Amino acid sequence: MVARFSGCPENQFPDINVTVQGIGFHDDVLPAAELLKLQEQLAGHPDWSIGKPWVLSLTAESRDVKDREFGFAGGEGFLVFKVPKASVGTEIVVSSRVESLAERARLEYRGSDPITVPQAVKLTKICLRPMTCEHFFTKNPTMCKDDLWKRKLHPESVTGHTRNSCCEKIRCADAEPCAPATKYEKRPDYSEVFGSKPDQCCLPKLCQSSICNSSQWDAKPGNVLSSTKEECCSPKDCDDYTCSGKFAKKQKRLDEEGRPMLQQGSTDEECCEPMSCKHVKCDATDQWVKNESATVGSSLEDCCTPLYCAKHSCEPSTQWEKDPKAVLGSSNPSCCKPKLCKDFTCEDGFALRAGAVMNQKLLQGSTLEECCEKKLCRNWKCSDPTKWVQKADETHRELERHGWSDEECCTPISCSSVDCVPESLWSPKSAEELEGVQGSTSAQCCNPRWCKDYTCTGDIPKMNISSSKWFKKVDTNHFKFRGSTDEECCHPKYCSEFFTAYPSKYERKPEDQEKPRQGNTEAECYNELKCSDYCCVNDKLTLKEDAAEILGSTDEECCEAAKRQR
Repeated sequence: MVARFSGCPENQFPDINVTVQGIGFHDDVLPAAELLKLQEQLAGHPDWSIGKPWVLSLTAESRDVKDREFGFAGGEGFLVFKVPKASVGTEIVVSSRVESLAERARLEYRGSDPITVPQAVKLTKICLRPMTCEHFFTKNPTMCKDDLWKRKLHPESVTGHTRNSCCEKIRCADAEPCAPATKYEKRPDYSEVFGSKPDQCCLPKLCQSSICNSSQWDAKPGNVLSSTKEECCSPKDCDDYTCSGKFAKKQKRLDEEGRPMLQQGSTDEECCEPMSCKHVKCDATDQWVKNESATVGSSLEDCCTPLYCAKHSCEPSTQWEKDPKAVLGSSNPSCCKPKLCKDFTCEDGFALRAGAVMNQKLLQGSTLEECCEKKLCRNWKCSDPTKWVQKADETHRELERHGWSDEECCTPISCSSVDCVPESLWSPKSAEELEGVQGSTSAQCCNPRWCKDYTCTGDIPKMNISSSKWFKKVDTNHFKFRGSTDEECCHPKYCSEFFTAYPSKYERKPEDQEKPRQGNTEAECYNELKCSDYCCVNDKLTLKEDAAEILGSTDEECCEAAKRQR
């Protein structure tokens, strides 16, 4: 019996849910009784034959740890589908052509590994039926969307997989394409012909040239489809007609919304009226004014009074000057020549205003105020970067700063914030000295320290005592030493340059390779040699009793005759 559930009319699969477990390669998914029902059902269906397309859809659930493949036996398998591992509510739809007879039709497991997990795979809402037109259209999205075919209604309920089974031809009588009636008429075989376009179902009506034979109409170019004057012809507009010498264009008529109405025609009678001064536009330019006493005429000379430039003043005089070639006119553009700022020379620190040189309408003027503006500070370079710093543009007001001097474009740097470094070479100036002084360097803001004012360590000039480690550098007429330290103002006295007059009483102290030893005395440069550390060479001599207090390293200095034993 065919299973029936919503969404699957004509289902040929048994009305059951399938649980797959404990099966191996090519084992049947259906129990034997349900498999027999399926084979009997398919045997009685006219579309179950080899080569015809069928569709299988179902909902799958898997507890297994592997993807599992199923399908119908036949050939290399057909209607094959795969159930993803660990999935719930997976909707599966597959289609293919039949590859086995009904009596051999069987749904089988096609995986190589046995399914051992309890209730591993559940298949529900199983629907097996011939391919429907809906599925056919899904595979062929452009099918039956042309001028000659249309899709059958409710394609999900119609079985088919060809255009003939899923579509039907469109009849001209149903499409009714012969519109508008002014352009088309039905073919004699209209009720029998298939199609949905005028060229398939209708005969065109071509405009006849005689229909536009009039002073108010022109035939449209080419072969135009229509049978009415409005569609076949273009109206002749009086605006395009030139009245003869004794006539002037009729005044335009306006519709209810104040828009000019079409005045159709191509003759004096249709488009013109006898000429009078009211048709002459004296105020079209500034060279003429209406002559109230003139009524008949067709020219400016007949109907208007001329305005002469000789009576016009070119004001303001800084922007305009008389044009000697101008005769008629009553305005600056007609009678005067502009004075252009591009011909004006700005003073130092000023530049021509924008539009003075490049613009559609060049700036007019002949004065500093009209033509010039302060130059931009961004183009000014502060005279001394150690005393001035460039001011920023006034961006909060979206303005560029104007100016052309340090005072306008730069901020002064005050010496009051400068540290005098290095301190050994510079000393701070007093507050009085720094008042109003600009700068950012020690040379600008500090007083120099001179070595002539420095006393080397160890020197006591008042007592006429000189240092044993330093001697003062001596200035010359052309060079004076700077500084306030021993290193800057004094020359070192090195022990290596000092030699004791008592070489037997002292030995030189070891030198430090990185910093030579300074000094000019035995105490600074030598270690004492004590007789107590000396051994008498003459074995008849012995060290003096007070050898520990005596300096020396010879028998003469340290030894005396040995006392005889009694």
